Amino acid sequence: MSSEAAKLIGVSSMLLALVTIFVTIRFFVRSVLLRSLDWDDALVLLSWCLLMVLLSTVIAMTKVGLGSYVDTVSADHLRQFLKLRIVISLAYVWGFVTVKMSFAVLYLRLLPGTIYRRLNQVLLVLLLVQGLEESLVVILRCNPVSKAWTPSKKGHCLDLRPFYYTSFGIKLVTDIVLFAQPIPMVWRMQLSRTKKIGVVLMLSLGLFVCVISIVRVTYISVLNTDVTRAIVSSLLWSEVEVSALVLCACIPSLRPFLRCFPRVNKALGLSSGEDSNMRVAAINTREGQY
Repeated sequence: MSSEAAKLIGVSSMLLALVTIFVTIRFFVRSVLLRSLDWDDALVLLSWCLLMVLLSTVIAMTKVGLGSYVDTVSADHLRQFLKLRIVISLAYVWGFVTVKMSFAVLYLRLLPGTIYRRLNQVLLVLLLVQGLEESLVVILRCNPVSKAWTPSKKGHCLDLRPFYYTSFGIKLVTDIVLFAQPIPMVWRMQLSRTKKIGVVLMLSLGLFVCVISIVRVTYISVLNTDVTRAIVSSLLWSEVEVSALVLCACIPSLRPFLRCFPRVNKALGLSSGEDSNMRVAAINTREGQY
């Protein structure tokens, strides 16, 4: 096994465990403590399932050449590798789309005003269209389709690099619009300035995904004919990108969860008289809030 393959297995396994823990905490809080599951929870669960497909498939691909030089990979393994690459591309696209849709659905419930409502409705449509368009490109990039996993077959395939750059631009814009929305509302909440800054920083973690996306796109230009090895860095950042978004969707559930452990809650300094304001303004979804 190559060092690149070992790195992929290690990172994928760590992300799989970490994200699963956070998603479990979210659903414990939402279903047991708050008893208020909603559509955004369903979308987070779907994105977690797709992320599990992505991470598990990456691990499986290390058995058929991922991380190795292409000239050392057998024809049969290369064919399997190229088929699995389509699977991870689709899992990445829809894992990314569904978790971002969960934020838009949440904002439809939380953020007051027609402008926010229209904005998030447009975002939902845009994300859905983007997912469908990217899926079609991934599936139909080669003519005939089977040339995607049989390079020796006659036909031609599109160079996806221009498509990746365009897709990156759209994702970057939707990320900024999506994750900057709640900040003005939080700033108007009846909280101390310190706590406001803390909540804004927590919400702004979604903007960190923009940084990950920028790092990831820098590896697109180095994709070459050594497909089994050149894809490694891009794939690693793709895993981190989707995982970070799912983690961001689950982080708000940590505070209610830690209330189940008073000593830990007190040690972290999370108990305060402002908790009631936080619950009213940010948690109780049955009243139309989070």
